Order: sequence, then C-alpha cells, then structure tokens
Amino acid sequence: MSKALFYAIMLVVALSVSTCGSLQKQTNQETPGMSTFHNAADIINKHWKLVELNGNPVTFPESAEATFILLNSDGTVSGNLGCNSFFGSYTLQEGSRITFSQLANTQKMCFDDSIMNIETEMIRILHSADNYNLNENQLVLNRARMAPLARFEISKSDEIK
Repeated sequence: MSKALFYAIMLVVALSVSTCGSLQKQTNQETPGMSTFHNAADIINKHWKLVELNGNPVTFPESAEATFILLNSDGTVSGNLGCNSFFGSYTLQEGSRITFSQLANTQKMCFDDSIMNIETEMIRILHSADNYNLNENQLVLNRARMAPLARFEISKSDEIK
C-alpha cells in the first residue's frame, strides 16, 4: 500500500472520529439548571404535581384534585388527571429517556371543561414524551428537542432530600 493511500485513510478515520465526538456533544446539551445524569431513584416513588402544561401555568378549581403522576419502582405509573385516574407502565433508559405504555384511564364525567382539557392534553403528553429533565424539585417531560411538554413539582411531603 502506498504512503499516500495510507495517509488518506488515516485522515478519513480521524475526521470520522472527531465528527462523532462533536455530534455527541450536541445531543447532550441540557436545559440550564436541569440535570440529565442522575439516579432513577431520584424520580420514582414520589408524587409529581403538574404545574405547567405546554408552557402555560396550570390552575385547578377548588373542586378538582391537582394532576399528579407517581412513577412506581416496579415500572408502573399511576396518577390523577384532575377528575379521572390513570395507570400504565413506564421505562427509563440511559440519557434521561422515558417512555410510557399501556396507559388507561377511568372515564368519569367531569363537569368542568378546563379539567377535561387538562386531562386530554396530559394523556397526549404521556403518549408522546420521550425524555425528561430533573432538578431538585422539578420533573419536566419533553419530546425530542421541543419546548417542555409538562412541568411537575414534587409534593411538599415528598421533597428530595
């Protein structure tokens, strides 16, 4: 093999390695103040109360329960949507990836349209979320690199120590 061919191959390999490294750095960017590297125990077995949906603050009428999710250590998820309850499964993967599956919810009649809208949107978000961010007291569900879909705060009784 000629020296020129050898050097050309080495140049291609070096460029490939440096390109892969820069792509990985781009995909690991995170929201300021939010961590993408943590122990799964930081989010499971805690009540996460919904505070923001698609960038808008969420308020509930006095008659409604606040929406929350509870990620159980056995891989199940449950919670309240405001009027109805839901349950299903979730999977956590490396890189703060999360998927929800086998979701179902009760079908009680809710008399407040704002609660029904929140419930409908929360089910849609749970189906579409594929990653999350976490800080001391906030869990944020995201889809790809779009704006946060839903922001939750930990219940005061379940604060992370």
